Amino acid sequence: MRAGDAPTGHLDRAIADALRYLHGAVPPDGEVPVDVASRPNLEAAIRDGTTFGAALALPGLCRCGGRRAAALRRRVAGFLERARNPDGTWHFWTRRVYRPVDADTDATAVAAASLRLARAADPSTDAPPRPAEALDEATERALLGVRDDRGRFRTWVRRADAPNDVDLVVNANVLFWFGDHPDARAAADWVAFAARDAPRSGYYPEVAMVDHAIARALHAGATRLSPLADRLVARAHDRARDPRMGAVERALTTATLGYLGEDARAAAGALIALQAPDGGWDAGVVWTGPEAPAPPSVFWGSRALTTALALEALTLVEPT
Repeated sequence: MRAGDAPTGHLDRAIADALRYLHGAVPPDGEVPVDVASRPNLEAAIRDGTTFGAALALPGLCRCGGRRAAALRRRVAGFLERARNPDGTWHFWTRRVYRPVDADTDATAVAAASLRLARAADPSTDAPPRPAEALDEATERALLGVRDDRGRFRTWVRRADAPNDVDLVVNANVLFWFGDHPDARAAADWVAFAARDAPRSGYYPEVAMVDHAIARALHAGATRLSPLADRLVARAHDRARDPRMGAVERALTTATLGYLGEDARAAAGALIALQAPDGGWDAGVVWTGPEAPAPPSVFWGSRALTTALALEALTLVEPT
């Protein structure tokens, strides 16, 4: 074992501490707390009400065993099930803080894919009001209905003649849901081309976020992204050597290596070194707004969200 690698005992303890933190941070209704601010350092951030925090947090919980993880997984999955619209989509904001914004493909795809993982991890998860298969078919129809003439997925579920951007990470996140679905292959080919060098997203400010979304989609079966694997690994190892990298980027970088089957022990060791005594990690920006192509002026993140991403990353590390 190399210096800095995360030994099995440290890894298990970090995962247990993260679960303990999230168990206390996530309220009984299952909404994962997310804050919003007008500055990228999240200064003067206030609590927002989103479905997307839960959607991003659930995959890591689905990889954890034990009663605490199962209880938390059911709590978060139940929240997402209740937030699903009858047409199979999700709005970014919860109904509690409803804003007149269209449902979006990003939240829809990640929520649906995460719930699929939750059902596989825990078949006893509370059943949705309609059979899961029917809801998943509705999600598929909604997502396929917003493709552009090149087969790429637009960001917003809205009428065809309305302004609607196409984003790299949003398409990668839709592929997390679709995998190698024939009707999503054109989008996969575009992502594989667009993410080769200096990839950019209008909603996710760091390359680590782009690469994490692509690696997760590839792990979920989007095989047409395979030509990117070596580039993702090289970029992840380059980032992992940067001592200035914050907790969010470090979590996403570690998870990228894990999803691609690479040795992520050194990256995990550096991530664990940032864990606070209460089991959580510091907040950092995970996504931005407003709607592209406007420049970012709104920033979302929270300790709970960073901790959920770190948990996802640590569960992907092969122990020594």
